[in-house]
Amino acid sequence: MTVAFDRTIFFNLVRPMFGGKLTQEQVDGMNFKLDVWCAKPWSDDLRWLAYPFATSKWETGSRMVPVREGFCETDAEARVYVKKHGYEYAKVDPVTGQVYYGRGDIQTTWASNYKTTTSKLALTGDDDLYWHPERMLDSSISARSMYMGMVEGWYRGDSKGRHTLARYFGSNNDPYNARDIINGDKTYTKSWMNGLNVGQYIAKDHEDFLEALDAAETVAVAPPPVEGGEPPPPEPQTVTVDITAPEGIRVIVNVNDESV
Repeated sequence: MTVAFDRTIFFNLVRPMFGGKLTQEQVDGMNFKLDVWCAKPWSDDLRWLAYPFATSKWETGSRMVPVREGFCETDAEARVYVKKHGYEYAKVDPVTGQVYYGRGDIQTTWASNYKTTTSKLALTGDDDLYWHPERMLDSSISARSMYMGMVEGWYRGDSKGRHTLARYFGSNNDPYNARDIINGDKTYTKSWMNGLNVGQYIAKDHEDFLEALDAAETVAVAPPPVEGGEPPPPEPQTVTVDITAPEGIRVIVNVNDESV
């Protein structure tokens, strides 16, 4: 059974979350993330898809595509941005000369997390994120690390274990505390958030995405296997061809290398 989503229904329902209008970038970003999920669903629980979508919306400033921290356009600008803010991960790595500031759909930071993602996704060569952190901006790498990292709990843990989607979306439903999967900033608030804190803001988006995904979900059922091995060949079809030839002309028609 293959899970799919009616994209028209989905985008009609999420459009109000983006001020009533979607850019092509937002549509492309969400379509790609849906494609990655549909190719290999990590769960049949759509909460496990809705929460990463809500996280991406928060971390990318609603762009829904992999971005650099501070929404900077270049690596040089991002390095200046994180250094200016005094973030600990703003330091240049003495081995690679890279700075492991936030990149991607979930703003992966720290060299250790770039190494973990490289290992978990079996990335090599020019895709090795420790040596080439800009590859975290690749849509496929970013989407897969978002889903797998949140499912497996790559990023954070506490005395109770790793912070995973299963921990917050199992028999319970806790989108507020699920923010701990990525960051411990759920209680932070900003003036433009209408009195909500980060955890509440993302939780609201999670519920809206979940509603859209529930409404848009469709299921394509594969045909049952044929007993006895290979399916029978298709029934032959008759093709009629009318040919009018001038007098004295003999017409020979070859079908499958045989004259008829």
